[in-house]
Amino acid sequence: MKRIFSVLVVIFLAYVGSAIVRTFLIQTYYIPTISMAPTLNVDDRIFVIKKPFINNINYGDIIIFYPNGKIKSDFNLLINSLNIFKLLNIESNDIVYIKRVIGKEKDTIKMMNNGSMLVNGSKINNINEVTGYEFEEGNWVVPIDQYFVIGDNLLNSNDSRSYGFIKDTDIAGKAWLKIFPFNEIQLLND
Repeated sequence: MKRIFSVLVVIFLAYVGSAIVRTFLIQTYYIPTISMAPTLNVDDRIFVIKKPFINNINYGDIIIFYPNGKIKSDFNLLINSLNIFKLLNIESNDIVYIKRVIGKEKDTIKMMNNGSMLVNGSKINNINEVTGYEFEEGNWVVPIDQYFVIGDNLLNSNDSRSYGFIKDTDIAGKAWLKIFPFNEIQLLND
């Protein structure tokens, strides 16, 4: 009986320890949409370094954020990490978005009708131009402590072009490593 109790205590402590790591250090996220294709595809899994451990956010970084300022407190995030149902059923987890940063505070962003984008007058090279499709042109100036983000798949991405800027306080973390599928393991944001 004493041995069973000891094993249960070790399992409980390991579970709580993993919840603390998922809440404050690193977490696995599932990619449900094609908005970041071809970089990240549906059903891919990634490791994300949580916000307290991010030194800075740079142009081209892939970030995870809560839409519309719905970020939870650390306590609520810990309670969610302890919820076994949410571990077993990833569709029940809170919605977070994943996008690429192309604009930081005070930057001027311009979208051309061919899908190319200019930041402070310079063309962004890692954006794939789309032939045979015309985008709605747009101009934005990024406010202080905010970011302009887009999906790598411009035709199938709901991003700053539609919902606006992302506040620094809404960022949950920065993508670090693509871990699944196993034949596509790679560092992100390097």
